[in-house]
Amino acid sequence: MKSRVYLIDYENVHKEGLEGAEALSRSDRVIVFYSVKADSISIDTLNKCKAKIEFIKAEVGTLNAMDFQLVGYLFYHMKKNRDYYIITRDQGFRAILNMAKNLGMSVKIKAYIGEKDLEDKVIKFSEADKEMTEYGIDSRAIVKVASLIRTSIGIVPTPDVLQMVIDGIKNYPTKADFYLYCTRTLGQAPGQAFYSSIKKKFLEIKEIVDLAS
Repeated sequence: MKSRVYLIDYENVHKEGLEGAEALSRSDRVIVFYSVKADSISIDTLNKCKAKIEFIKAEVGTLNAMDFQLVGYLFYHMKKNRDYYIITRDQGFRAILNMAKNLGMSVKIKAYIGEKDLEDKVIKFSEADKEMTEYGIDSRAIVKVASLIRTSIGIVPTPDVLQMVIDGIKNYPTKADFYLYCTRTLGQAPGQAFYSSIKKKFLEIKEIVDLAS
């Protein structure tokens, strides 16, 4: 089994991102990136963690300063015999996943350490499912949309991301309007990165959503 390295965007996830740390092994590493904006960490949160823990105080003062430092550290220290996880809710980090994959590296994003890998989840619908799901389109269309998003961003979309895309396409049917929707919903930089990842599939996703609505 590969050793695992968890890079914690602590300014983004705070102590909730460390949930599940107690289940890690001695071969794992936890690297906590923090700043003056989030510089207190409860000892109780990590006292049962067997993994090696390192703290890195990021320099701040410019836009997305911690994000750049975390990504720089990741790519500088990457090794092919390890699995890397960025613990964050910041959608902007998705922009690096395909680059890491092209380099033969394993990088995934989680909201907290113990979260199940999204890539291991398969969207399934039984015959008993209602034709219209909570997403507002039929189940077969959801599978197609999720597959296109996964191809674009490199991982299976979370339910929130899937709902965001479907709602956005329904209400903002042009690329320009959908771009503005993404930046308003996710924030300027993360929204721009997310839109850039899926824009080539936008019309294909839109056609599926329109036909299934």
